Amino acid sequence: MKLYFVLMIFMTSMYAFSSADITALYKTQTSKMNVFSVDDVNVLSKTRMIFIPEVSSETFLKNDNRSSADFSFITDDYFATPLTYFPTKYNIKTERILVSSRYMSDTKDYIRSSLDKAILADERVLFVAHSLSGIALMEFLIENQKYFSRMKGNVFLQSPLLGTPIAHIYRNNHYNIKKNLSSVTPFLNTSNATI
Repeated sequence: MKLYFVLMIFMTSMYAFSSADITALYKTQTSKMNVFSVDDVNVLSKTRMIFIPEVSSETFLKNDNRSSADFSFITDDYFATPLTYFPTKYNIKTERILVSSRYMSDTKDYIRSSLDKAILADERVLFVAHSLSGIALMEFLIENQKYFSRMKGNVFLQSPLLGTPIAHIYRNNHYNIKKNLSSVTPFLNTSNATI
């Protein structure tokens, strides 16, 4: 199993190094464009955009030492571009919250903390959640409906809202997957509860 994991990381790394970075070209071509109108910016002026990375993001964030693995060289710094783009171009507040790959309850606590901070600042919140963090956000909001009045909206990026085949395989322990992954999960600072 460890061999498969190492091969997967190697193949992902090779793709990351061989693919063209077109970000600079895109920024040049769109630098004079406005994504938001003046009215949009006025509406969003009292809104905080909160970015919630995927639950295993500590392995992909620079300077996050909670995991023994560091793959930030593949992704650069998770959500770094929008975190600087929106404040710089539109003066819209942004924040990236910590997530926990060990316990979903920790991620929900980080969501609550960010929402409470926004309430104190009299701000509405627009969440952008990636992957399993979208599930954590949905669960949190269902459990804490009092926060709905503070929501401007939610954007779910690749969140498995209808479940995933791998979750079914894991839940039913097909192919003895729990045992096979048990040696890898500590390396990624994750737990069976999260998986």
